[in-house]
Amino acid sequence: QESAVFKTISGSWSSFEFEGKKMIRLSPEPVKQGRIDMGPILPSYDVMISAKILGKQKRRLKPRMGVGLFGTYGFTLRIAAARNKLELVQYREVIAGSPCDWNSSAWQMLELRMRAQKTYWILEGATWAAEAEKPEKPTLVHHAYPASMTHPLYGRGFLTGSPYNSFPIFFDEVK
Repeated sequence: QESAVFKTISGSWSSFEFEGKKMIRLSPEPVKQGRIDMGPILPSYDVMISAKILGKQKRRLKPRMGVGLFGTYGFTLRIAAARNKLELVQYREVIAGSPCDWNSSAWQMLELRMRAQKTYWILEGATWAAEAEKPEKPTLVHHAYPASMTHPLYGRGFLTGSPYNSFPIFFDEVK
């Protein structure tokens, strides 16, 4: 059994303490998409990752931030703040999207859940204000079919972000 690991794939990540709580911080420099893999290799297709995220807006520049499953060829659920969209991405291609409310000055919860069925996977994504209750229904639902994939799913859960605006992105309560 593997122990929990953190592996920086891209970007400048660090542990950050604020008011006695430890968080993960993605530095705004260099300005590029950052990704940090965490935990062991995912053992099954019935998995979930969630995090509380804070990204700030500077004038018209807004960050993009998210959580993901199964590394590079897996799935990413991200808030595309500039478009007010919650997007499900697979290998750099948006495969599903839904409108979402994003507030630059408030923490946002983000959750991606994957459930295996006989011939496909159900991916459910949800986002909500951290001080509010989790919604009963997911914000978006997508069915993914293994036969349509170019690579097998293998890897860890991860955090990702693009701090386009010279402000860091903070991640807390990662599960």
